[in-house]
Amino acid sequence: MIFFETLAVAFGMYSAIPVPQPEWNEKNMRYALGAFPLVGVVAGAFWILWMKLVLYFGFGEIFSAAGFVILSPVITGGIHLDGFLDTSDALASYETPKRRREILADPHTGSFAVIKLVVLFTAFFGVCSVLSLTMREGVMVTFILVLSRCLSGLSLVTFPINEDSSLGKTFSKGAAKKRVRILLLGLALLAGGGLVFLGSLGGVLVILAGLICFWDLWHTAKKKFEGISGDLCGWFLVRSEFFMILVLVLWEVLQR
Repeated sequence: MIFFETLAVAFGMYSAIPVPQPEWNEKNMRYALGAFPLVGVVAGAFWILWMKLVLYFGFGEIFSAAGFVILSPVITGGIHLDGFLDTSDALASYETPKRRREILADPHTGSFAVIKLVVLFTAFFGVCSVLSLTMREGVMVTFILVLSRCLSGLSLVTFPINEDSSLGKTFSKGAAKKRVRILLLGLALLAGGGLVFLGSLGGVLVILAGLICFWDLWHTAKKKFEGISGDLCGWFLVRSEFFMILVLVLWEVLQR
């Protein structure tokens, strides 16, 4: 029962997929971060399904790419994009860490967040327009979506939490940190192994892109916010998925 409640908490928090929601408590939240990567598995399944539909109906590149761009906010409910927007505004302020944390908590959206979101969607649209619609690429994207969530979860149970992060504190305190850390690391190794198996050197480069983003998250959280938060994790997840898929597509193009 606790296993299914944990899954429900993870999917209820990190996706827009309708699932029965139990009352959150210490038991079912303890390993919720460990189930977070499973949202990536489901998201990857939707990527592959969209690929199949594009090929079956013969949709053009523009319509195909638009579908990929829309998939993420539809499946996740935009929770990670919200963190991306808030963090973009905070970083653009060039204020003190305390003031940046206040901006994260501000419900208003600033102009810098909007600008960066437009740039992100435009760039992602271009990347998806040249993505190969093969099962191999679909599975590799699925591994990317799993790996990004593994690293995002690892940051919450590894990095110091900033004093103003309510969501970060909720999940890090509710997590059995050592076991969740081991679980997420194991899933990350599986996803990374899958990328290397399917993509060879290209898979290694994809992983490297994700790790660079992870290092940048640690540096940004430590120096500019004095700790990690849920918004920063969302910012990282959006950026890491974009750059890993970008590297995958660039490697494909070089191999053609």
